[in-house]
Amino acid sequence: EKLEELYDIPVGATTTGLPPGVFYRVRATYKYTAEDEDELDFDSGEIIQVVEYDDPDEQEEGWLMGIKESTNQKGLFPANFTRPI
Repeated sequence: EKLEELYDIPVGATTTGLPPGVFYRVRATYKYTAEDEDELDFDSGEIIQVVEYDDPDEQEEGWLMGIKESTNQKGLFPANFTRPI
């Protein structure tokens, strides 16, 4: 399977000119407070780079693995708190 199929790149997401390993970027539309140590905290408006899970078996429906651009912190976050850019 191609990564694109595995990761369901959303329509409208920019996939060019990104750092290696980054599928696309999202902007947070709502604030999210991490509920677990492996999750990301972010404020509305922050940019997150969507990357591959370290372990694809951990992938959960509706969750993405990302790196917050402001801090380079990596963690899981709910996709519905963000939108592709």
